[in-house]
Amino acid sequence: MNVFRSIVFVGFGLFVVACSSEQEAQAADASTDPASDTQAANSQANSSQANQAVLPNAALDQKIEALETDLSKDEARKVIARFAAFRQDIGIRSLKKTGLPGVYQAELTEGSFLYFSEAGDHFIAGEMYKFDATGDVVSITEETRIARRIDALATLDRKEFVSFGAEGDDVTDIYVFTDVHCGYCVKLHQEVEALGELGIRVNYLAFPRGGARSQAYPIMQSIWCSDDRQKAMTDAKSGSTIPSVQCDSNAVMDQFALGASIGVNATPAIMFADGSLQLGYVPSAQLAAVAKARR
Repeated sequence: MNVFRSIVFVGFGLFVVACSSEQEAQAADASTDPASDTQAANSQANSSQANQAVLPNAALDQKIEALETDLSKDEARKVIARFAAFRQDIGIRSLKKTGLPGVYQAELTEGSFLYFSEAGDHFIAGEMYKFDATGDVVSITEETRIARRIDALATLDRKEFVSFGAEGDDVTDIYVFTDVHCGYCVKLHQEVEALGELGIRVNYLAFPRGGARSQAYPIMQSIWCSDDRQKAMTDAKSGSTIPSVQCDSNAVMDQFALGASIGVNATPAIMFADGSLQLGYVPSAQLAAVAKARR
């Protein structure tokens, strides 16, 4: 098991009506044949040996130059050198100071967060919180994710969505990462018409929870390749068998990767215009009110 997935986190208790990405991944893992398991184990062993090598200064400097960072080169070098000696195959996207002296936030390229000591010899995986001026608890980690989501919204290609329109002059967009095999995604889709009447345009992005190995993936690929994506989406979420359609589009896996990088780990995951993310089903009237407040 990946070292980061093996760490247990204890935090604020949340009840979310959503379909778990972890459960789908475990189901996909269970269907893997023994030969593939052996190959993966050998690959992991080889990777582990390679990861113990110490990077030369020139290679370290290359990694630091590619970072988004507000640290000096010497400050960044301590963290990057220690982490690279442990896992060279995992990239760090950004390395920045936090409000806590001597603690740096490292954002990994696959979307996780680590918090390193200034010397680079200790780290914590997970969320970091602070008390704001009013005494409320704020996630420093989520603030970084929100900035990433806002950037993503600016670059998303609307032609790659499966969108359901809205009525009226005051239309608000929401962006829903969905899986056709998720019961709560089906429940939300049953309220798409009601959301449209409330002025909420629903833009679906693909998030087959087990990735390309999941049973939902070929269905979602067919939806995104269909001439009438809206009908294909509705039919699939109604339990109908839709025609298998092939095309050159990489939208399904591109959107899956995007979702994973911005904190999506369950479906439905609803992204609002202000970059905030709601994991799980929300009734249409409540969802419309939240969407309009967060635009």
